[in-house]
Amino acid sequence: MKKYGCIPEKDAKTILKMILSGLKYLHEHELKIIHYDLKPANLIFHKEEIKIADFGLCKVMADEKSTKMELTN
Repeated sequence: MKKYGCIPEKDAKTILKMILSGLKYLHEHELKIIHYDLKPANLIFHKEEIKIADFGLCKVMADEKSTKMELTN
C-alpha cells in the first residue's frame, strides 16, 4: 500500500479470500497447522496468487483427539 496506495474493494476482497482459503487448507490438513505469525510481511504475491509463508512460529496438531501441540522451529 505504501507503493501503490489504496486498492479497490474488489481486489481487497479477492486477496482476503485467498488468505482465508490458505488458512482453511491448513486447518483441514491431516495435521492441523496453526500459523502464529500471520502478517503482511509473511504473505507472498506470486503469479496473481497469495502464498502464506514463514512457518517459523506455528504449531502442528498431532491429531484431533490430542490436545498436545508442538511448536515448530
